[in-house]
Amino acid sequence: MPFSISKDQLRNYLRIFIHTYRSHIKKEYPAYFNQFPFYGALRAICVITHNRIYAIFTKDDEPKTTQIDVFDVDDIPDLSRVKDVKNPKWEDIFAFLNIETYIPDIPHRTFFSNLRMTKEGYWVEEIAQQIALDSVMFHYDYVESGKDPTIVLKGVAKPSTIVPRYTFVYNTIDERSLTSEIEKIFDAAEEGEEILITGWIGSFAVPLLNSLKNKNVKFRIITHKPTPPESKKNPSDEYIVFTTILAQKYPESVKILTNLHGRLLISDREALVSSADLTKDSREGKYEAGISTTDGLTISELKKFFEKMWERAEPLRTKKKGL
Repeated sequence: MPFSISKDQLRNYLRIFIHTYRSHIKKEYPAYFNQFPFYGALRAICVITHNRIYAIFTKDDEPKTTQIDVFDVDDIPDLSRVKDVKNPKWEDIFAFLNIETYIPDIPHRTFFSNLRMTKEGYWVEEIAQQIALDSVMFHYDYVESGKDPTIVLKGVAKPSTIVPRYTFVYNTIDERSLTSEIEKIFDAAEEGEEILITGWIGSFAVPLLNSLKNKNVKFRIITHKPTPPESKKNPSDEYIVFTTILAQKYPESVKILTNLHGRLLISDREALVSSADLTKDSREGKYEAGISTTDGLTISELKKFFEKMWERAEPLRTKKKGL
């Protein structure tokens, strides 16, 4: 039976579908958001034939913005060249359109299960529930295993963009992969996120914290209260930062936990568990080591652990100097 959906209706449905999909992924799988196929730029292509709708999601040509193309037989009269005109396979149609790669079943089951053809054209129903199911399947089928989700129809396969779940990072006299990881986490933070930090805070951290403030990114710090310097001795770097920066500029974002020992740096999409503090010594002069992870379940557990410490920690109740 011919579909009564118009190109505009189908294009509008695709916009709703992609927006819903992205919103759900960002909410439920923040640690993997950048790795899911629908994050950022995407090309969605639909072809309406006399009795079927064909949809494919691809990143061919790496578009800078989301692009939605909807065609019907009037736009592509040469569809008659496809092997089986009455009941063509989608692979034949998209090979005919010179599509090289596509993103597999994660969106397709959801898309077709929620496209309801009616007298008026279409209806969107229960998208989020099906997205939740498909997201979990994608998580285990691709993200957990580190496989590339892109399938090649023709041409040469593109390299995988899946980020490793766990990465060993370290600092030596000559190498700084751990410091680079710290800077990357701060640099990637976006408005609406919250960065969680534990450990000693020194001057190395000051520009990083200021960068978060400039981007309207929230952060919380659990640290130690440095010992004031003895008479005639210069104060430590940590003491200066604590009294002039943390206690003065960010008192509501800082708490003290006397028996704190764990060094954590946690964002919505990545976390670092290491021996390193956010100090000059850890950045430059010491051998430090740690594990960076993008695993969503691990990040969730780390956040829970941080909240337990935050609940026990003591707040800073004053902005006065000389705390």
